[in-house]
Amino acid sequence: MAKQDSTFSRRSFVKGALGVGAAGAVAGLTACGPSEGAATGGISAVDVNWDDTADIVVVGGGGTGCSCALAAGEAGSSVILLESSSALGGCSALAVGSLTTPGSQLQKDMGIEDSAEQYLEDMTDEMAKERAGADWAIFEMQAQEGGKTIDWMVDHGVAFNGPLVYPGHTNNRMHMLSPKSNAWPGVFKPLMEAAGVKILLDTKGVELVVDNGRVVGVKAVDQITQSEFFFKGEKGVFIASASCDSSYDLKIRATADPEACKIDAACSYNDGTGLMMCQMVGAGLTTWERAAGGGLRAQAPSLNVGVFGKQSWMPYGMIAAGAIMVNKQGQRYASEDLNGTAFTIATNRLPERMGWMFYDDAVASNFQVFPDMVVSSMPNEGWGTVDDFVAAGSIMKADTIEEVAALTDVDPAGLAAEVAKYNGFVAAGKDEDFGKKEFGKEDAGTKNKPLDTPPFYIHGPHKGEVTSAPLTLNINTSFEVLDVFDNVIPGLYAGGNAGKGRAPMSVGHGTQMTWAFTSGRLAGTMFAGM
Repeated sequence: MAKQDSTFSRRSFVKGALGVGAAGAVAGLTACGPSEGAATGGISAVDVNWDDTADIVVVGGGGTGCSCALAAGEAGSSVILLESSSALGGCSALAVGSLTTPGSQLQKDMGIEDSAEQYLEDMTDEMAKERAGADWAIFEMQAQEGGKTIDWMVDHGVAFNGPLVYPGHTNNRMHMLSPKSNAWPGVFKPLMEAAGVKILLDTKGVELVVDNGRVVGVKAVDQITQSEFFFKGEKGVFIASASCDSSYDLKIRATADPEACKIDAACSYNDGTGLMMCQMVGAGLTTWERAAGGGLRAQAPSLNVGVFGKQSWMPYGMIAAGAIMVNKQGQRYASEDLNGTAFTIATNRLPERMGWMFYDDAVASNFQVFPDMVVSSMPNEGWGTVDDFVAAGSIMKADTIEEVAALTDVDPAGLAAEVAKYNGFVAAGKDEDFGKKEFGKEDAGTKNKPLDTPPFYIHGPHKGEVTSAPLTLNINTSFEVLDVFDNVIPGLYAGGNAGKGRAPMSVGHGTQMTWAFTSGRLAGTMFAGM
């Protein structure tokens, strides 16, 4: 039986329809789409017996969907929220937890004067604006509304640390969910229930229901019993089901490289179903060219950071500074000159599908300068140096190669032998095993230098993961989903990673999380005003 996260049972839920909601079609919305189109496929409403009805049906219980449900519910709209997993949160509970945005009250309390215009100048450039095209307006909306989203979340009891420094920016804008990113669902859930939101866990939206060219509801499947249910949204259906992170079938359409499509997803429930059900009614998808791929991400007990460690403002990362990647036997398995996706594929070919990053103090010293040269962002803390990650138990440190390997699953003798061989390659200026061309960036002070300066460090294990595939629905600034001709599909809406068009939401730390909660909040408020 699928879990309904409320006080009444599935049986009473199915038998007792809400019987409330806005009558008639949504009217009066204007946006970027030049005209109104029509849903061209899906299940005909003529063939459906509704199990329940609400003003809005939300598909996806991550930050986007929960924000939409909460905002709409508190404004008086009835909401049914469908979540395919057994818990709320999605990727928004798995991330480091930063929301980078201007204009929050937390900023103002610190005496910081900031603006959306300054944020846009700091965060992006003219090339990003050109690539976004008409969807630049979506990113501008995030810049203008993100601070209000922080205020709204704080007003609802969500805790933040900050705003903290964001290197390269003119102002402190990095708001870190506190104490971790997975804390917010525990705050939102009782508030949604109090607002009357019907939360259905283990319930997956699989197809859209259409009536005379308008999306009017969702077919859902209980993931435990496989029973089918139909939920009607009088005002519309809001897709907040993220992207195609774990969908091989969708990603293989964008690339001829099957190995790139097989990189595991951080959140396996993000399987592209939300995008495909929208495609079935004529919706347009964009950023196909980046649909497949991924990178190495640190796994427990290490903090979840990228293995290459380069931030947008930094001239180089740890690999470029001279760090190497080894397998469980302590052996290198590919050239560190490879890009992130190629190196991830090489890692996936290992029996354990994991690698460890090894370096010495000469490399580590480049990443001890806060905030300009750091390892990555840290939950609650903002940015962290090597010493910060060591103190957190994420990076292992010891005086000898064998001792640091013994703190992990890497073979000490194997690693010591491999480092000795690698240092020989450095001395000769030639990588006999994998043809690595650069042993370290010259401006990092490590070019052609061996890894022989104690103490030594190991960071890992690192596993190939997709955290947020960029494939997404075309939308306008009213969150209406557009068809392939940029016409509005009536009754269908999207936000978060499922709906952002070509807006550059992945240009820096905290932009995607800001969009998740902001798009949900704005869409929920919009629905309530219909």
